[in-house]
Amino acid sequence: MLTLVSQGEASIPGNLLHHLLGQIGHLQQNVLNPNGLTLTGLTDREHRMLKLAADGHSTTEIAQAIGYSERTVKTVFNGLVTRFALRNRTQAVAYAIRQGWI
Repeated sequence: MLTLVSQGEASIPGNLLHHLLGQIGHLQQNVLNPNGLTLTGLTDREHRMLKLAADGHSTTEIAQAIGYSERTVKTVFNGLVTRFALRNRTQAVAYAIRQGWI
């Protein structure tokens, strides 16, 4: 078993997998959804802004596309940068791409 784990090939027993998936469902329904979050930890608004930034849109263009002020767009990006301990918006977009979020 340890050899399989070290090679990244270990499996999870069915009953444990069932319990784990149930806990993820509970987390999604009772914690994330009520707070507007997804399993990635991003809100729909954050996800949309990251996607638009990844597509090369400016702050002004992002604000116009989603109907928020430029200040709100900057605040949201600042929150992402802070939350994920990044340096700037570009790094936030790169991080989101590497994580498979966008």
